[in-house]
Amino acid sequence: MARTKTAPTDASATAAATDPAAAFASTENLRAALPPERVAPPPAELRPPLEAARSLAAALADPAVLDRFARIPRDLFDPAGLSAFGSAIAAFEHARSELEAAMSAQGEVTLSEELAANAHALRGRMLKVVIHYFEDDEQLAGEVRGLGRKKGHAALAADLRKLAEVYDAQRAVVERDPKYWREGDADEARAVAASIEALLDAARGEAEKTWGEAVARAWSLLASLHEDLAATARWLFRAEGGAERFVPMPAAPRKRGPRAKASGDSPA
Repeated sequence: MARTKTAPTDASATAAATDPAAAFASTENLRAALPPERVAPPPAELRPPLEAARSLAAALADPAVLDRFARIPRDLFDPAGLSAFGSAIAAFEHARSELEAAMSAQGEVTLSEELAANAHALRGRMLKVVIHYFEDDEQLAGEVRGLGRKKGHAALAADLRKLAEVYDAQRAVVERDPKYWREGDADEARAVAASIEALLDAARGEAEKTWGEAVARAWSLLASLHEDLAATARWLFRAEGGAERFVPMPAAPRKRGPRAKASGDSPA
C-alpha cells in the first residue's frame, strides 16, 4: 500500500503564525464562522491554557504527527484547523494587545475646563473634611490616606465616589465641620464622577467594543481547535502514549461555594 505523504507546510500559514497581525487576518473566516453559542470570553487566568496551547502546537509540528494526521480521510477530518492552530494562538495574543491598547486610550480624554475645575475643587474640599476627622480613624485611616494620591481622570472619579460614601456613612461627624462641609456635596460628587466616567467610556469608543468581541472570538476559536486537535491526536497515538502527549486545555478553576457542614458540625 502506498504511503500517504505528509502535506507540505503552507508558507503563508507559517508566516501568519509568526506575525500576530497576519495571523489575526488569516483566521478571520474561522472566527466569523463560530456560532454565537460557541463564543465565550477567555478565562481570567490565561497562563496555563496558553502554555498548553503552545505545547500542543509544538507537538503538532512534528513531521511524524503531521504524517499521521494526513492519513485521515478528508471527509472525516478538515486539515484547515491543523494548519491554522499556530496562527490561532498568535491571533488571540494580537487581539488581546489591541484590546489593551484601546482600553488604555481612555486616559487620553480631555475634561472640559468647567468639569475639571469643579471636580478638583469638590475633591479638595471634601478631602479636607475627611482627612481632618478620619485620618487617624482605626477603620478609615487606610482608605483616607490613599485618597487624592493617584493621578488621572479615573482616579479622580473613584475618589469622588469614595468621598461621597464616607460623607453618607459619617454624616453626623462631617456635617459638624464649620468651614468645608457643604450640604449636597456627596450627591454632587457622585454626579461629577458619573460625568467623568461617561467621558471615559465614550473615549474607549468602538475600538474597545470591536477588540473585545475579537478577543472572545479568537479565544473561542483557539479553545475549540485545541479540543478537536488534541482529541484527534490522542486517538491517532492511542497506543503510543497519546493521552500523556496531547493533553486537553486546562479548565478554568471553579469558584468554591460555601463549605458543606459535616454531620458532626454544630449549627452556628
